[in-house]
Amino acid sequence: MLRAVQQAALVSEEFARMVGGFAVRQRADIADHVAGFAEQGLELPSTPDASLAMMFLLTQSLLQAVEEGTVDLTDEQAVDGLTRFVYRGLTGRDY
Repeated sequence: MLRAVQQAALVSEEFARMVGGFAVRQRADIADHVAGFAEQGLELPSTPDASLAMMFLLTQSLLQAVEEGTVDLTDEQAVDGLTRFVYRGLTGRDY
């Protein structure tokens, strides 16, 4: 499914803009989760928007790898691994 969306975005500039706008809205919806990091003594790896973009792109890439069969994970393993990896990347801490 992700591959089809990516390919459609390659051939249609209008669709690419729509997909890009959707990604921006997704990040804006959760930006408040990282807004208070500085006050907690945490430093994001980049700007808040770029840090969230990296998180989303990582998630999409792992999902694609699992769908393609190049990474063998259960849903639970994928969620646990992504959660821990993203948490470490955003906070510099392990939970």
